[in-house]
Amino acid sequence: MKFESYKKGTLQKVIELEKKLNINLPDDYKSFLIKENGMDIYDACFCVQDLEQEFSMGNLFGIDIEEGLADIEKVYQEYGEDLPEDSLFIGTDAGNRFIILVMEQENRGIWLYDDSYSIEQSSDDENTYFICETFTEFMQILGN
Repeated sequence: MKFESYKKGTLQKVIELEKKLNINLPDDYKSFLIKENGMDIYDACFCVQDLEQEFSMGNLFGIDIEEGLADIEKVYQEYGEDLPEDSLFIGTDAGNRFIILVMEQENRGIWLYDDSYSIEQSSDDENTYFICETFTEFMQILGN
């Protein structure tokens, strides 16, 4: 995996984000935001087992990112009404489909959200696909 991190984050910014969005982020994702604060990712893929399909990664969002579609709060303000409760858009694949972190116990994990129905199997009934259980696992998948 090749990547370009955005500017370094801070614990204070992460705490402020949690308060603004009324969420409690997992520790592994908080650590990522503090250390990398998002990144553009090149030459990395992840697999959606239910679709038996690989997707190229695009980027992971950060906090206070001014350029492009890369700021968590701006994306949340624009698309947040589409999110399930206790969830957060954390990035996109190369096809601009969203990567979602779901913190709600029953559906906890990292999911691919096909809001534009660009995947053949997507429909009004199903357009969100499980990738893995934790952010750490997701980063390991991308690293392989």
